[in-house]
Amino acid sequence: MTELVSGRDVLRQARELYAHYRPAVQPTGMKVAVIRFTPAATDPPDWRVRLEASRISAEQKIKSFEHLGFRADHVVLPPGVGRGEFREVLEGYNADPATRAIIVQFPPPRDLAPVVDGMDPAKDIDALLKGRSPYPACATAEGIYRVAEPFATD
Repeated sequence: MTELVSGRDVLRQARELYAHYRPAVQPTGMKVAVIRFTPAATDPPDWRVRLEASRISAEQKIKSFEHLGFRADHVVLPPGVGRGEFREVLEGYNADPATRAIIVQFPPPRDLAPVVDGMDPAKDIDALLKGRSPYPACATAEGIYRVAEPFATD
C-alpha cells in the first residue's frame, strides 16, 4: 500500500535537501525578486482564480529561496498598476547587483506583458525572454522534461 505524504512532510524534506546550500548562499547577500499582480474586485472570476494561483506559486517560491539562503523580495503590484511603475520595479532589480534573479509571476495583465521584455536576460530564470534568456525553459517545464526524458523515444 502506498503511503500518502503530507504537504508539511514534503516541505520538511525540501528544507533538509537544500539545507547544505544555505551556509554558502546566505553570506553573499544575494536576493531574488518575485513580482506578482493582484486582481481588482471587478475583475472576472476566471482572472481572479488565475491570480490566486499565481499568489500561491509566488509564496512557495519565496519560501524555497529563503530556505536556500537567499533574501527574497515579494513584490505585489496592485490592480491597475501602470506600465511606468512596473517598468521602474523591473529596472530597479535589473540594476541591483545583489539581485540574482527576477521572477515575474504569470499572468501579468495583458497591457503589462510587453514590459516583461525589459527584464535583464541574465536574471530571467523562468526563460520568459525566449531566446534571450540563458535558460531553455522555465523551471517547471525543465522539471517536466527531466521526468519525461527517460521515456522519450525520439
